[in-house]
Amino acid sequence: MGTLYIAVPHDPIPLALWMHHQFERISDSGGTMHKRLGAILFVLLVLKSGSAISDQRVDFKQAHERYQSAIGNNDRDSARDAAEDAYRLGLKIYGKDSINYARLALNYAGLLNDMGEYRDASKVLKKKVGVFEQAGSADDIELVLYELGRAEFDHKRPDKGLDYFDRSVEAVQADDLGGRATRAFSIGTHLMKRQGDRHTKSYFEVAHTGFEALLLPNDLRLGLAKYHLGLWAYREARIDDAIGFLEDALVAFASEAGPLTDFERPVRSLLIALFEQTGSSDQATPHVVALGRGQDWRQQQPDLLYMDTAPTMMVAKTGIRGDVHLTFRIDATGNVTNVGVSSSTNAELNELARTVISTARFAPRYQDSVPVETDGVGYTLIFDFTKPQSVKALGGSPPVRGFYDGGVSQRPQRVDRSSGMGGK
Repeated sequence: MGTLYIAVPHDPIPLALWMHHQFERISDSGGTMHKRLGAILFVLLVLKSGSAISDQRVDFKQAHERYQSAIGNNDRDSARDAAEDAYRLGLKIYGKDSINYARLALNYAGLLNDMGEYRDASKVLKKKVGVFEQAGSADDIELVLYELGRAEFDHKRPDKGLDYFDRSVEAVQADDLGGRATRAFSIGTHLMKRQGDRHTKSYFEVAHTGFEALLLPNDLRLGLAKYHLGLWAYREARIDDAIGFLEDALVAFASEAGPLTDFERPVRSLLIALFEQTGSSDQATPHVVALGRGQDWRQQQPDLLYMDTAPTMMVAKTGIRGDVHLTFRIDATGNVTNVGVSSSTNAELNELARTVISTARFAPRYQDSVPVETDGVGYTLIFDFTKPQSVKALGGSPPVRGFYDGGVSQRPQRVDRSSGMGGK
């Protein structure tokens, strides 16, 4: 724990002694007993006030130490309680227009935001931007705008929160690419958690620009930024761009051997879908094989990675239904061969079932670290055309949601803006 520096208001004790001396001088020069009694009472009041402030400083220091300890131990509840105590005591010691008090408010509001208490955070941060602007504290301005964005964002009425977020990014020096990228990325991931996915694109673009200029291709932060831009390209049906971003993201996510990483699996799954949908099945194969390496074959059912359901549109208006149980072989590249029907509740659907399953890609089984074919795989397709059917067009929402951040934008320890406090 670092040293705590606190800016202390003017000590009233010397002032009281000076006032006492002045009243004695007046008394000696002919003042009345009434004046002397008044002077004594005044001094007693000032001394009492000084004692109260001294006690508040002790309480404040203890609260601040509890806050720092809780932050260090990742005890968010205790940190929030201690930050609240320090914030309330700081008002009495420093005054509402002090930068020290504003920094205490920033500590407290940040924890309130972390815990989803956005309305309370907004109240705590009221008028704090002006305090920091008057003090010319650039880092504090950037952070208070970010915390206000978190406090004010509402996915139904997003403009106010987004305005604060934009100002937060702009408050970072233009030549500080890393700072801008990190702040923009944290905003993008926060918006995803708050149902603000559709507002994330510009923030991930800023993050990508900064990270790409500063980081190596295998850096997780750059990989995440590329992944999010890949999802945006998919949503906008820019398939070549989506594939490019996702393949670049794999440089940071992919594992050479052993289990797949949590980031790697959904990226490979999405690439398989993109390649298959665009008729590039061979390019999907390396990703199919890689997912087979991470499959647990102790389970009876192999992982289905892709299947084209478009052929079902041929019978979408027939109103028929039925179950078809199929048997087939999965080769070493995850393709389906030797398809047969072992049982069916509606023979009219048998050929459709064969067609659909033939488009599928399964994770291949591994033996001695090598993908091998597997015979006798069973799979049941259930058809129900008694309700209207539709096939989703390419683009739109991807089959997987974006990662939040994998801890990239989470500060390992909350910045204590009130350490080293000085000024008024």
